[in-house]
Amino acid sequence: MQASHRSITSPASGLAWPIEAVRSFSLKMAMHGFSVSGPLMLQDAQYAFDQLDHARGMADGELRSLAGELCGIFERAFPRGCAAG
Repeated sequence: MQASHRSITSPASGLAWPIEAVRSFSLKMAMHGFSVSGPLMLQDAQYAFDQLDHARGMADGELRSLAGELCGIFERAFPRGCAAG
């Protein structure tokens, strides 16, 4: 699954946030019983990386792939980066 090109631009960073991909990520996590706040992911880097790192360790290949794709986007905005997954 590739992240949607629909995005919003963050006034703080000037980067385009992939809102559709974040929404898909939140829904996929919910399918596994985890509540993930999309808006909070776009505002709190630590929260976002924690959620993405968690997803990258799950057995769902599609979810891991989406989390990896989002990690690349979030790493450009927040240099901390995602844990190796």
